[in-house]
Amino acid sequence: MSQDPRLFTPIFSIDVSADPTTVAASNKIDANELIVGLLKQLVDGQQREIKLLEEVAHFVGVHHNRGVCEIIRCWYIRCPCARAHLVSA
Repeated sequence: MSQDPRLFTPIFSIDVSADPTTVAASNKIDANELIVGLLKQLVDGQQREIKLLEEVAHFVGVHHNRGVCEIIRCWYIRCPCARAHLVSA
């Protein structure tokens, strides 16, 4: 039960040309395109990371401010000197 070899796509191809500069130039272009593609992916990933960090900073700031306000409110309620200062101000 041998399978038909035409059903599979080749993993790699070999270009046999007589002009080595043509091969070198085509490989150079492919390498440059690869580098540009990878750099674009890197920039896209960094932009997503920045957006996520901005969201995290926002939510941490909101919860921190709520906690600080709650601590100050409790302090004013429980501390007589704080209420006296609040009334005199």
